[in-house]
Amino acid sequence: MRLNHNTLLFTFLILCSTGSLADTVNFNLKNRAFFVGYTHLPVKSNASFSGSLLHHTDNGDLVSGRFHIEQNLYDVNSDFTAGIGVRAVYVDATKQIEGGALALSGSLKYAPPQNSKISISTVIDYAPGVVSFMDLEDFLEARLTINYQLIDHASAYIGARSVKMDFNQGKTATFDSGVFVGISVDL
Repeated sequence: MRLNHNTLLFTFLILCSTGSLADTVNFNLKNRAFFVGYTHLPVKSNASFSGSLLHHTDNGDLVSGRFHIEQNLYDVNSDFTAGIGVRAVYVDATKQIEGGALALSGSLKYAPPQNSKISISTVIDYAPGVVSFMDLEDFLEARLTINYQLIDHASAYIGARSVKMDFNQGKTATFDSGVFVGISVDL
């Protein structure tokens, strides 16, 4: 099944344009790739639901959905927030390779108390072969971002991402890697 990235992008933009479906919209890009996603955080909950599309002009599309729970470490006033969750991933690579995985997800965020506008966060998602299917053998994504709050409901960020996969044919592929810049808007 080939995914049309224009259709996926249009769908995500429609979903993100209605405040009842998403609390935060993210968009980042680099030379040959762009990412668009939304996150819904229910009121009075530490759980979030998110969906995203990562399109790489040479390598294809990666669509995912995530359920994630975050909590301050130590106490309510802690500078560190940790999270765990599950991420469902589907990749449609340009070389006629398709696959999916159910990845375990972990995150850590640090917001220095002396500067409330800056934060550093990292996320790692990993799925071994036992929870990967079709052409995908395993999946690993690692991401590090530095965020700066521009105004009350918008942040800019710079980050680095590495998305690697092993396929049934014995190939290891780097789907995307490198530095990106982006914005995050709270709805």
